[in-house]
Amino acid sequence: AFAEWIDRGAALLGPLIGRDIRDFIRLPQNDTAEELAEALRDTQIAQPALFLVEYATAKLWMSRGLMPDAMIGHSVGEFVAATLSGTMRFEDALRLVAARGRLMQDQPRGAMVSVRADAETAAAHLTDGVEIAAVNAPKLSVISGTFEAMDTTCAALDAAGIAYSRLHTSHAFHSAMMDEAAQSLEEETAKVQYGPATIPYISCVSGDWQTDAQGASPAYWARHCRDAVRFADGIQAIARDRQPVYI
Repeated sequence: AFAEWIDRGAALLGPLIGRDIRDFIRLPQNDTAEELAEALRDTQIAQPALFLVEYATAKLWMSRGLMPDAMIGHSVGEFVAATLSGTMRFEDALRLVAARGRLMQDQPRGAMVSVRADAETAAAHLTDGVEIAAVNAPKLSVISGTFEAMDTTCAALDAAGIAYSRLHTSHAFHSAMMDEAAQSLEEETAKVQYGPATIPYISCVSGDWQTDAQGASPAYWARHCRDAVRFADGIQAIARDRQPVYI
């Protein structure tokens, strides 16, 4: 089941990205792991690869009879959840994710940093040009912005004794540096026909359950690459409303 969906996705993605995505999710004999990791920092490759591996993994579990009661995804992962739920068709979602990766890759490069602090604490040390990009856990946030502004922010974090680590990303995702990509992406999201969700899933933008109105909004999916990821809030919403066993 896993191979079936990887192969199907690779056939669809080939004309869109000009490469065989399978070359980036397996290790060819003539490449090293380091070279492959470097290639995957290219977001126009990384995002379709993430989507396809996540989708195929979910389909593998489902083929063995393990059906989700609810789903949550982190950034690209929400596209996977939306597709599994029936909000989008597989083909449309792949096209959207490929366009998303391409448009985001075309933006000016920037920096992202993981901060060992809650979002409020991290925000108190941000300089202009840096903002909260993700709230991943109660004491784990991600900040995103220009290289120069990030250096200043990291100096402030050092002075405050707050631990952080720079992420190996090519751009400042989920920040103002994605505004142009989000605007252009709406031309693509407007082409998709959306349906109601058959399996509940979390909106990583609101941090709560996705609504059919929001899930069918081209503007929502276009702004998705710009708005902060509220993953920690989403996990709390699931724990509040379910008695989950997480996979």
